[in-house]
Amino acid sequence: RCIPADECDLCSHRGSMFVLAVISDILRIQPGQFNKEIQTIEHELEKKYTNKVIINVGLCVELHDILETGDAHVYPGDGAAHISVKFRMVMFQPFPTEIVQGKIKAATPDHIQISLGFFDDIYVLPSELPDQSEYVEEERTWRWNYTTDSDEESHHLYMEPGETVRFRVANISYAPPAPRPSLLKQAPEKEDTAAPAAPLPAPELMTIHASMRDNGLGPLTWWAAAEEMQE
Repeated sequence: RCIPADECDLCSHRGSMFVLAVISDILRIQPGQFNKEIQTIEHELEKKYTNKVIINVGLCVELHDILETGDAHVYPGDGAAHISVKFRMVMFQPFPTEIVQGKIKAATPDHIQISLGFFDDIYVLPSELPDQSEYVEEERTWRWNYTTDSDEESHHLYMEPGETVRFRVANISYAPPAPRPSLLKQAPEKEDTAAPAAPLPAPELMTIHASMRDNGLGPLTWWAAAEEMQE
């Protein structure tokens, strides 16, 4: 369950692309950590979830708070305690049409890659660049060959790596995790007394497809220069 950013003080100051997700899980706590249960739970949740993707929810950024914990259960043959936990994670979850700002990380003939610093899987395809854009092989970058109404001369506006750009989120895709080799083998039958295990969040399965076609999108320097010319 996700809570909209405008209902969360922590997320509101970050922007609407962050939400709070309520998650339930079961953690395994070693006997030597029983005397510091809350600190151990926080540490285990951060280690398990931070920078991981939850399919159709988003990227886990950080633990917000722990809502409740259940009774500890000890299973035969395992001296650790298994505790059910309900908690809230700050999630990176931009919505389609949202305008976001980042930096160009790389450019190829197939796409421009944009980074937010904490998330790099953002791609702009050539079809989502301004008309008359082309890839310059010698400089390994894209440029927009812009022509004004007042003259027929083409102005070369570059989209260079490291440059700050504004883009629109087109859509977000989640790829299903690949099956682990160990899970493809027939597992031996076990008794029902085995401890339950919660699935791990899948790594690197979230991709943002973006656009820089509209006015005001693309490198910030483009539009700063245009505003100066109008003034």
